[in-house]
Amino acid sequence: MQLQDNTSLQVVELANGLIWTDEFDWTSVESNVSYSLTGAQIIEQGTKQAGRPISLSPPDDSMGWMKRVDLQVLKAWAQTAGRRMTLTINGEDYQVMFASGNPISAKPAINLPVYNDTDQFVVNLKFIEV
Repeated sequence: MQLQDNTSLQVVELANGLIWTDEFDWTSVESNVSYSLTGAQIIEQGTKQAGRPISLSPPDDSMGWMKRVDLQVLKAWAQTAGRRMTLTINGEDYQVMFASGNPISAKPAINLPVYNDTDQFVVNLKFIEV
């Protein structure tokens, strides 16, 4: 699994063991049901153009580890408005942006008083397909 910045083409390898937790929680079809004055049912349907959430989380704290240096790159990317990236999951590409709010959460895999670039962190990442 990897994430590539579409502008700089820089690639960050994402942690092994991350699972797409909301893969089947979204549908592209939106329906609106209402009734006319005569009581007839009116059904309108359309297809969403974008907005699918992609949340990547480890099943437990023994998986989903990333180096601190890679997290720093992702954090910098997340602080740039409008940044578009290509997320590759199982050989399939998705055009994404970081989700609003807090798209990156991480905690140390091992608690230490000071961390260096190679120390591992357990991560959760949130994207939205564009």
